[in-house]
Amino acid sequence: MNVYDKKMKLYREWDKELDAGPLAGAWVNACSFMGRGGYFEAPASTRFHLSVKGGLLIHSVCVTELALRIHEIVPIECPRSFILAAGLLHDIGKCGLLDDQGAFHPRYTPNPKYRPGLVSKWNGAYEYNDSKPQFTVRDLSALLVAKWGFPWEVIQAVLIHDGQYDPANTALDYKGGGSPLAGLLQMADCFHAQQLEKTQGIVPMEEVG
Repeated sequence: MNVYDKKMKLYREWDKELDAGPLAGAWVNACSFMGRGGYFEAPASTRFHLSVKGGLLIHSVCVTELALRIHEIVPIECPRSFILAAGLLHDIGKCGLLDDQGAFHPRYTPNPKYRPGLVSKWNGAYEYNDSKPQFTVRDLSALLVAKWGFPWEVIQAVLIHDGQYDPANTALDYKGGGSPLAGLLQMADCFHAQQLEKTQGIVPMEEVG
């Protein structure tokens, strides 16, 4: 079983848990978008961590998994369902958006000029889709999560999950002012993306199904 299949199996377990829990209504709304919005095929980035088909799912499940492990060690006051929802949806804006006519506009599209093995600022497996209107991943993710009816703690955690790597968090006085869930998600996302995925190459391309 490859990495993608392992993470998909875990996702399905959490899907059933969320579907039967207190956030079921909001989760059903999210799943409706995820099925149409390419959540299971999208990359996690253009050329950084997990820039492969299915990278977003792998990253989201890995971050959620790490957040749950940290929560076992640092038992902050936060429902498990909130951690699952925030972890799985924190980068949902990387899918793209549905316009008023129901047409889907992906955030990332394959880069036709990509050359494997070539190290270059512009040489990524994917490139940004300049469809309009455009939002940052942070803002679109938070807007979608709010639209679907998730609690404020989940919305805020998604909005500021990039922590110190997002200048807007300092400018908006979020630095140090987030909920315990926000801090937990920041820690899990930062460590996994910046260390386990980006620097160690956690998922070889050929292993992503």
